[in-house]
Amino acid sequence: MAKSNPYKMSAGPSLDALIHPQVFGKDDCDSCPCYSTDPKWATKVKAQLVKRFKYAITSGETNQPPQRFFARWETGYSTATEVLTTSEPLAICCLGILITNNHGYK
Repeated sequence: MAKSNPYKMSAGPSLDALIHPQVFGKDDCDSCPCYSTDPKWATKVKAQLVKRFKYAITSGETNQPPQRFFARWETGYSTATEVLTTSEPLAICCLGILITNNHGYK
């Protein structure tokens, strides 16, 4: 599977179809959950990433529009990776693609 640039992704079915195999290891995506738009499903993405990679993920909102939502992967002292987007679910999913692109999936 080709790696995608997580900093340029939009929320929607295309991103959800990447999350399904890369984060959850599931190939069948005829009707993927709305990972990148639904906060409930984004929470499951975050939990799966923490379970797989054993590092904390923090997400939330800043006061810097338009990309005021963030997701941050803390791998150690001063070694965090962060994604800024227009929604928290999108930030979590983009971070998930970034992590799995760089640290393997499946």
